[in-house]
Amino acid sequence: MPGALWWDFDGTLVSRPAMWSEAGHMLMAERCPHLGIQREVLGRQLQSGFPWHYPERDHTSLATADSWWDAVDHRFADAFVGLGWADAHLARPFVRLRECILAPERYRVFDDVEPVLSLLRDRGWRHVIVSNHVPELPALVEGLGLACWFDAVVTSAQVGFEKPHPRLFEAARAVTPHGSIWMIGDNPVADFAGARRVGVNAILVRTPHEVSPRADDLWGVAAILDSQTT
Repeated sequence: MPGALWWDFDGTLVSRPAMWSEAGHMLMAERCPHLGIQREVLGRQLQSGFPWHYPERDHTSLATADSWWDAVDHRFADAFVGLGWADAHLARPFVRLRECILAPERYRVFDDVEPVLSLLRDRGWRHVIVSNHVPELPALVEGLGLACWFDAVVTSAQVGFEKPHPRLFEAARAVTPHGSIWMIGDNPVADFAGARRVGVNAILVRTPHEVSPRADDLWGVAAILDSQTT
């Protein structure tokens, strides 16, 4: 019988490429236009140092939204200083950065999301988001008009652990009805391998990779679930 589906968010349900470098570049262009820094240059400065870069670490000390964003702002300020914005740390908190990341209109919901979520719900599946994302992810999901499909939203910034750490999956289990569980996501390490490591079935989606089962889109996910549970 159907059970629960754990859904990754960014890259699985929605698309927002270069999210962090885009937001940081917008802020830097506003504050320091004379520097002429390209987004790709900033992006290279942001490839380490954030909570999601260290899934093996406990960051429960950043359990509130303000403390989480303070850590993110601090890392951005370090990058900004390295690119010539000398007093970037004095400009914190970066309210515009936070507003940009949390703006629903900057995300694109994939066309197959709502039809497939509806189809699977009709077949008896319950939906839960399990994502490495910001503390305000539940509000962002609401702003995108997707909250009606999900029984719960589990985000790493609130739990204090990032996928593939088992503690994030434990937090998801705590809000998941009893029954079979499948994790669906686009990351072969965080979503697919991480879920399997804790005994949860998994489907990789939207990402070419030598794993099975894998689907090109959510219609393919529905077909796999149908074949595996009938």
